Amino acid sequence: MLEALGGEIVVMAGQARHRLAGQVPTAEGRTGDLGCGRGALTLGLAERVLPEGTVVGLDVSSGMLAHARQLLSARGFDVAL
Repeated sequence: MLEALGGEIVVMAGQARHRLAGQVPTAEGRTGDLGCGRGALTLGLAERVLPEGTVVGLDVSSGMLAHARQLLSARGFDVAL
């Protein structure tokens, strides 16, 4: 899935996610949220980057991904999780 994004990926993990969120590309950007959990930050990224750009959320927990998918879908975002 990540290879589809090319080389311009901003990966955010742990507490650094909150510090870097303001530096995410806003138009035609490609960004990934590593350890996306329930999708709160992924939602913020989607609001900044979509529809022109691409957002991918990754997490090892299928339960967390299900929550993130529900949150993003309810807001009308199609994000690869």
